[in-house]
Amino acid sequence: MKHTTRIFATMIKEICREEGVCIESFLDNRIFKLRKDSMYQYIFDYQFGLNPASVHSICCNEDAVEKIMHSLDIPYIKCCNEAENIYRVIVLDGEIKLIYLMQRPCIIGDGVNHLGSLVLKYFSKDGNDILCADIPNVNFMQILEKGKPFYFNWKHGFEQREKVTIIKDVKMKDRLQNMVQLVAQKMNIRFASIDVVDCGGKYNMLGIDSSVMMEHFSRQDNDSYNIAKEIYREAILKMLLS
Repeated sequence: MKHTTRIFATMIKEICREEGVCIESFLDNRIFKLRKDSMYQYIFDYQFGLNPASVHSICCNEDAVEKIMHSLDIPYIKCCNEAENIYRVIVLDGEIKLIYLMQRPCIIGDGVNHLGSLVLKYFSKDGNDILCADIPNVNFMQILEKGKPFYFNWKHGFEQREKVTIIKDVKMKDRLQNMVQLVAQKMNIRFASIDVVDCGGKYNMLGIDSSVMMEHFSRQDNDSYNIAKEIYREAILKMLLS
């Protein structure tokens, strides 16, 4: 986590310097104290001072989210291990700021090596941590056919994914906008990431995270870094003006 936290900390400090905001950090850059004139605000573990504490607590509890979504008649599914793609929607004050596609992590068989050795090889590259994975309970001594994919289960915070893809399709954004606005309004949430899955042409919400973490996304390239930084900038300025 030190590497990813350092990226986030770099962004926040750059924004504050560029916007003339005084900043102090604590607990190895987990907490930031921001001051602009007489206004003080705080960021803690990717939680910006825009959402009520009660909403954050609900978002951290899957059972609570499920019950609230059903009570609000918002399409929701609790688990989606069979889905190969999940769309992550970053929303700020009811407006979609970013949509990107997360592909379900997988390895491809070569027809020679055991599944177990392929899994170990996958996690040995780039320093990926096998403890971060949610691996299905299967026979790891089997030979995976050449070209056949083996999918890991989805897991919150699982960073070992392939390159994410930014979605720019206007029609899709328009379709998701109504759901996002409904969630933002009825949940009283201002800044969040919402995971959505396409179930046969119908979008269902998979989860809400009030801690907006874009570490994996921002590491893709300079453009992705700058996109994430500008979203964080807007959130910080709203914190200091509200």
